[in-house]
Amino acid sequence: MVKKSQNLQKLLAEVRACRACAGLPPRPECAELWRERLHAALPRVELTLLIGQYAQRYYLGQRSKPTLTETVRHWREYLPHTLPLPHPSPRNLLWFKRNPWLEREVIPVLREKVHFLLSNQDYVSAQAQKR
Repeated sequence: MVKKSQNLQKLLAEVRACRACAGLPPRPECAELWRERLHAALPRVELTLLIGQYAQRYYLGQRSKPTLTETVRHWREYLPHTLPLPHPSPRNLLWFKRNPWLEREVIPVLREKVHFLLSNQDYVSAQAQKR
């Protein structure tokens, strides 16, 4: 288990090192370097947060809407395993002010879903060990 954790930490360091600068799309070569290994290291992901337009377009493909706002507004279409969100950058403060429904509708569901997943972690771990 320790070895597995160390490998994951090393992989996450590679992901962080390959991040794009703020506001720029991810560098195309980066995903090829780590995406498959990251998914293999995290086989029981039950909720993926797609933060920002680049992630939403990449992972949702044709299922994404023309704008980030429309994609996030249709968040129910992507549950239970995926939730599109805007990037929580200070640059997006105006977006948050113009879209107060996010705080009223989406954030409570996100909190509930995360609480459920974390509170059931022992159950999930036990089920994974049986496999």
